[in-house]
Amino acid sequence: MIVHDLITKNLPFGSKMNPSGWTSFNCPMCTIRGARRPDSKRRGGLRFNEDNSVSYHCFNCGYKAGWTPGNQIGKNLRTLLDVLNVPKNEIQLANLQLMDEKPLFKKPEVKKVILPKWEGVQFPPDTNPIKECEVTHEFISAVEYLADREILDIADWHYSTHLHYKKRIILPFTYKNKIVGYTARTIPKLVDKDKKKFPKYVNTMPKYFVFGLDDIKPEYKYVLTFEGPIDAICCKGVAIIGNNLNDVQAEILNSLKKQIIVVPDKDSSSMSFIKSAIRYGYNVSFPDWDPEIKDANSAVIKYGRLFTVNSILSNIVSNPVKIEVQAKLWLKT
Repeated sequence: MIVHDLITKNLPFGSKMNPSGWTSFNCPMCTIRGARRPDSKRRGGLRFNEDNSVSYHCFNCGYKAGWTPGNQIGKNLRTLLDVLNVPKNEIQLANLQLMDEKPLFKKPEVKKVILPKWEGVQFPPDTNPIKECEVTHEFISAVEYLADREILDIADWHYSTHLHYKKRIILPFTYKNKIVGYTARTIPKLVDKDKKKFPKYVNTMPKYFVFGLDDIKPEYKYVLTFEGPIDAICCKGVAIIGNNLNDVQAEILNSLKKQIIVVPDKDSSSMSFIKSAIRYGYNVSFPDWDPEIKDANSAVIKYGRLFTVNSILSNIVSNPVKIEVQAKLWLKT
């Protein structure tokens, strides 16, 4: 009733409703649209329809305006209200309230899929858990890198001395306690001079993989969903390993029967992740982090895990319109 109330309390003096449901008054738009003299025969008609929509039509100058539920007050109706001397701040407030009332986009009917049966894979040659590795210069750099990022003790890290892998640290991908893939991340200190020869990540994983499913406990209310696995392990969430969430991954997330919270990176490429969250009806969090903090792992390094997770849960946005607006602000900072 936001729009109805706004219009009703601002109807011109002397407005009258006829038996057909039209409220008539002198149209304030006639002279603006070129009429020689103001309307004096109540040829402006306003109607509140059965579906709660609003219609306005002037039977003199032909001006039309309207509003339908689920939308904000559009240009034509805003112009009419402005000419009727409705304060602009009241119109803006009504639009903000309408934004809050706008229902979530209906979740798309994700077609039923057969959840994948991910097969086991082998690590690169000469791979061992870091606790069992021989101490070398490269290995020390790998451990230091993990410690600096506050992730040394929260995952089952592995290391390999095979070829280029000795300049990487390996994170296993597990599902139902079986290794089904891995990511090998470069150690910046070891590849600074040869970055072009060493892509940041070498991923081996099954199609449609979602990282971290084994760590989601039955008592969890939320599932924090990230783009990358390092952010996920920092906050005990899951990751889609990229920024394009697809139908199969959405079905996997839905099968958890928990509230999905998408946490994007502060990167322009993350807009596709945000849009897919809207498409599947998921909530999105835009934490109030300092401008230089670009992802959850950076936040953990600066603020600690407890504060980071709390900041994510305290800044959840569910309204699709607000998500799009907030996303533009988020990606600019």
